[in-house]
Amino acid sequence: MDLSVLKNLNIHFFGAEASESGHKACYFVVRPFGNYLIFGLDRLPINPTFLMSKGGVYKQLFTRMDQLTPQGKKFFTTFGCSAVLPPNGDPFSYDPQIRFEIFGKDFHDKDLLYMKVGDGYWPYLYKQNDRAVIFPDEGLLIHNGEWKLRTKATLEQLDALQRLEVDVILPRLFIGASPYQAVGPEVYFRKIEELKNQIAN
Repeated sequence: MDLSVLKNLNIHFFGAEASESGHKACYFVVRPFGNYLIFGLDRLPINPTFLMSKGGVYKQLFTRMDQLTPQGKKFFTTFGCSAVLPPNGDPFSYDPQIRFEIFGKDFHDKDLLYMKVGDGYWPYLYKQNDRAVIFPDEGLLIHNGEWKLRTKATLEQLDALQRLEVDVILPRLFIGASPYQAVGPEVYFRKIEELKNQIAN
């Protein structure tokens, strides 16, 4: 799997684990004011020297609580970073040993949005080395380039996605040689149209 193109975006693919639904991916995003770890893995590779050379881990972005695993907790104990939950998250329902924050309430980033899709959220970075990157969660499976909804998205949610400017797709869940997908405006628009057709049928 050649993901060298991600280096130009200051994004590192931290690996993927097989599941019944496909490969679950995790990404390390180097940011000017603090780095993000997006999603999580059961066996998350931790190389403190590499991470410290990039400035450590500032926040771990979750869209679902099952993305936090015992192995992933080492990032919190090693770097002291908090976990960011979607806007409707409830930090008091979860692990008391970890500091949780609610996006939009306890934590803000002018370049980051949490896009509501079905029962989940897709983190959207609209300024990452002059590119816009979206990270679909488990609600979407990219199967060898084909997008398959796995959540009950609404037409309004898909319309909101379609209005975004998106250059790169980095999914949580994929089947194929690589999770990375570069898209132009026409391709992205068509992919969202295909998702609309899926919910209509």
